[in-house]
Amino acid sequence: MKLPVRWFPDLPVEVPEESDRLVLDAYELLAANVANGLVKSRGDTLSIEVVRGETWLGSRVHCVPALSARERAQVRQLIGGLGFLFPWIPRIDRQPKVDESPKYDPMDELVKAFLCTDDSRDVVQVFDPALADAAAALQKLSVDLESRTKAQAALKKILEHGTTRPRGRPDDQWQCQLEALQIEFPSFGEVIDQVVRPHLSLIAAGARRVRMPPVLLVGPPGIGKSEFARRLARLFGTSSLIIDLASATNGSMFAGSSTFWSNSQPGLLFNAIAAGVPGHAPFVDPVVVLDEVEKTSADRYDPLGPLYTLLEPSTARRFEDQALPGIVFDASLVRWVLTANDTQGIPEPILSRVLVYQIEPPTGDQMQQIAQGMLESALRELDIHFQAQIPASLMLHISRMSPRTLKVRLESAIGNALAAGRTHMEPADLNFLFPEKGRNKMGFW
Repeated sequence: MKLPVRWFPDLPVEVPEESDRLVLDAYELLAANVANGLVKSRGDTLSIEVVRGETWLGSRVHCVPALSARERAQVRQLIGGLGFLFPWIPRIDRQPKVDESPKYDPMDELVKAFLCTDDSRDVVQVFDPALADAAAALQKLSVDLESRTKAQAALKKILEHGTTRPRGRPDDQWQCQLEALQIEFPSFGEVIDQVVRPHLSLIAAGARRVRMPPVLLVGPPGIGKSEFARRLARLFGTSSLIIDLASATNGSMFAGSSTFWSNSQPGLLFNAIAAGVPGHAPFVDPVVVLDEVEKTSADRYDPLGPLYTLLEPSTARRFEDQALPGIVFDASLVRWVLTANDTQGIPEPILSRVLVYQIEPPTGDQMQQIAQGMLESALRELDIHFQAQIPASLMLHISRMSPRTLKVRLESAIGNALAAGRTHMEPADLNFLFPEKGRNKMGFW
């Protein structure tokens, strides 16, 4: 039930159903004491929910930014101190017994304070709430001026969105979208059925911490591995981060560079979760695509080294960017999609942490299905009047292409047809800029 607080008339307060006026007065006093000192700094973002059990009392404090560690301790102490107002709470001696651990606190049996910014299943605490008190956090970090300046910039980036991050939310029509994805990427059926569909079903059921198993897509170039991963991000309602490992010489791209270097910078993973990727707000569960994993070079520094931590949920939950020592964040819900042409050269510890799927090139019939979907998608983006059905005369040409080759040619082919005064494609349109040179082993022109 909602409870008005005479000292804070605009403060939203929820308390258990209660008819006893004395208990309601006690609730009001408790809420007022919790709010005292927080209303000025949190303003309209502050709300309080009082909860109770048979022998304990607690409070959920919702605010932005989140409570600092000092504020959390104060609220916890306050609730314990006001316990005498509630008749169902027994008196407990606060002094620990001599034969008990010094860490034991009898008040733990009495007071349960639930301190959070939002108890929604769509929000995850990614950064330590204590970081909300940026000045105090900086004092705990390195005293080195350069490191402190970088940490200050990182804290500013974090606190622009608070210390929590939302989960991506699939569209209500995700099942229909998944079926369309399966038609467009027929070679990825096993990945969809064994990983993607169960993952989305758990999200739809309201599971709290849903982690998609990391996957490695192995197959020849040009068959759509990276594009499939990007489409997954749209399906999941989150952002995507593409990292090309073919040119990587160390793991700084997604784990930051060490403060040993004067020009150290946070990695792409921290930036994606802290501030988002271009065009997207930050999410706790972006799709991170690591392209061409087998082509990494580990002559001096292993580019895959940070993955040993990031692919394990227990260690990824407290990940520390090398450029920001002392600032940890939860990367355990990141969705990892690795791609490779083959598994040779990929370390066994990486292979043991991912589900490996061999992606075969699409058959001729499958390529015709893929082409039809690509044409419809291209016409939606171009928003022009054009025949959306691929003529039968083009099917032989299309069946010999790879998805990448077709995607590159398709828009040019539409333009060629329009330039010739037609609203439909003919075989010459596809080969106008790319004359046939004979089919190679991979099916390319």
